[in-house]
Amino acid sequence: MKKIQLHKKSLLLPESWDELARSQKIYAFGLLEQLLGSRLDPVAFRIRMLVYLTGYKPSRGIVSLLIRYLLLFAITPFVALWYLARLGPTRFTGYWNVWYRTRKPKRYDRDIINYNLFRLSEQLDFAFRMEDRSIRINNTFRSNPFPYIRIGRENYAGKKFIRDISPFTNITAREFSDCFDIYSLYSSSTESEVRSKCVDKIISILYPASGNYNENMVLDRPEIKNIPAGIKTGVMCWLSGIVEYYVTHPYYSILFSASGNNAGDDGSRIRIGMNETVLVIAGQGYNEHDTVNNFFDALLITLKRNLSSAIASGVKMDELSGKTNISIGNINKLIN
Repeated sequence: MKKIQLHKKSLLLPESWDELARSQKIYAFGLLEQLLGSRLDPVAFRIRMLVYLTGYKPSRGIVSLLIRYLLLFAITPFVALWYLARLGPTRFTGYWNVWYRTRKPKRYDRDIINYNLFRLSEQLDFAFRMEDRSIRINNTFRSNPFPYIRIGRENYAGKKFIRDISPFTNITAREFSDCFDIYSLYSSSTESEVRSKCVDKIISILYPASGNYNENMVLDRPEIKNIPAGIKTGVMCWLSGIVEYYVTHPYYSILFSASGNNAGDDGSRIRIGMNETVLVIAGQGYNEHDTVNNFFDALLITLKRNLSSAIASGVKMDELSGKTNISIGNINKLIN
């Protein structure tokens, strides 16, 4: 938590998604869904989140103003008598006017309050940050932000992905493969209906109703449509963080760079498709229901073996790089 020192006390603000309670996450992701849909601006997001976290309720200050006037009226006779007895009638008027003007209650300056609230809200950067006038969502989570989700009348446990020195996950290769393809469709589509169906299908995979994956994929779960938008947004942010982890991993990223899915490809490149690769590896004895970490490790071993065989058979490094869409530096990283 981030400690902000105020005038009379300190305030603790979250620095990451993991420091929020479940209800706070639902509220924050609900605001984030509005932000991504251009129905809320970043400033409003932070101020509303700050109000929610701190319980601050803006008021017109009338009640406090009346109380301060009552206190002033209560002590005025005693102060007047004290000045009159100490200073005398001649000097009394001048000193009394100074005292009354300095003690007279004033309403708090609303502009100053709003400005201070705005400055304080800028400390809330756990959800996103601004980069060159664009919004960069923070999709890094130590664990699943929603370990369980209520779908209909039942609670369903979600898959795990725990970031550590060596991440732990029980997401299988088949589950990741299907989620990756659906997520790609979700990211590229502009149709709200298609994107909504993608989100529902991803939730049905990551929060399975059945232990049998094939059965779970064809199982109709219309209740998923009624899940709050905040929870759905949170699940998609969490998945995007998982995808980003593998795509930017020092070694696993090589597999994605080798996919060769550029628009200008003429078909002569060697392609490594996600689902196709799962089937190929399964044909070599790999269990597709093993974890995605083991899947990528097995895929790297297979890729390393194929590259080594190609080089041993006389294929030149630059030609191999052109066919696989893998840089020469990454090829050397794999085979050495």
